[in-house]
Amino acid sequence: MGIESCGGLDKLRFTGLLEVFDHICISERIGVQKPDGAAFRMLAASLGVEPGECLFVGDNPLHDIDGARAVGMTALLVDRYGAHREGIEGAVMEQLARGAL
Repeated sequence: MGIESCGGLDKLRFTGLLEVFDHICISERIGVQKPDGAAFRMLAASLGVEPGECLFVGDNPLHDIDGARAVGMTALLVDRYGAHREGIEGAVMEQLARGAL
């Protein structure tokens, strides 16, 4: 499991996500930012998979969702302040159960 973040390692430490992911792509480190397709392709490559094998979960329609879909990833938009404020696990599991990948 991997993450593409513009927020740096401190943000990931603060949220408790740093230890959850196998691969972390930080925009400042890789030299490109979402929605640039290169950022998404680098993340997929770091996981050893093709973009079409990825489910990208994000909260920004332009930077996360449009960028991921542009390189062939399945993308799930989460609403942290509305429908998904209690957590996104259910939405992710539903997407995976649909066999989207």
